[in-house]
This record gives sequence, structure tokens and C-alpha cells, in this order.
Amino acid sequence: MDIHEGKHVNFPVSWEEYEKEVKGVGDKLKKEKSLKEIVALKRGGLIGGVLLSHYLNLPLKVLSIDKLLNSTQEDFQDINVLLWDDVSDGGNTFTIAKNNLKKFYADVLTASVYITDETRFTPDYYSRIVPKHYWIVFPWEINMEGIV
Repeated sequence: MDIHEGKHVNFPVSWEEYEKEVKGVGDKLKKEKSLKEIVALKRGGLIGGVLLSHYLNLPLKVLSIDKLLNSTQEDFQDINVLLWDDVSDGGNTFTIAKNNLKKFYADVLTASVYITDETRFTPDYYSRIVPKHYWIVFPWEINMEGIV
């Protein structure tokens, strides 16, 4: 039995650290000249998606999994896109989103700031691997009294 089974360890991330991690992923993505748009998943992918959109000077589309599952070809252009979310924890969200986006886009690359060491989906680009028992606390989840 894992000593951390059933227990999460808070892993707070500062704004400065988060921005640095997103920029690091952005630096890796600069070589992908064919990317035409970033698709960020609600809610976790919103802030990083906006930062990356500005950094790479690419338009941003925001989708929920529900919206994606009920989309039609008319909602999309046949271009190369980047699917962005904040973390690939178990990998289910990335798997569902990528499989559905591939129906509408020419090519779908994936990226995230963090992945866990037990994810079943490894994005094409990411910044850091964290242990599964870490509960990543993003800077927007921290208030004046500490962790939300």
C-alpha cells in the first residue's frame, strides 16, 4: 500500500511560478509553426490558455467538454490547433477532448503545465511531472487567508 493512498498533499503554485511554467511550454511550442489556434478547456485551461494565447499571439477558443461533445463541423475550421488544459491528472479529459477535436480539426497537438506520474494521457508538451497524490493549488485558488 502506498503511504500516500487516500491522502493529498497540497502543492501550492505561485503566479510567478505558473507564468514561468506556461512560458516554458510556450517556448517549446514556438517551433510548431502550423498552429493556428489554441483550444482551452473550461475551467482549468482558461487562465493558462489566455497566457499562452498572448505569448504565442494565437487566437483562443474556449470549450467545455459538454459543448465539444455536442458540436458540429460548422463550429470549427479545418486548421491545426493546440488543445490546452492545466493538468493531465488521470488523462480522461484530454483523451475525450482530443478524440472529439480530431473530428473537426486538421491536426490536434496537446499541452499542459502539469501531468501526474500516473496519468494515462501524456500531452505532446508539458512543463512538469508531479506525484499523483499532489493536489495542485493554482494561484487563483489561493485567497488572503491561505488555500481555498
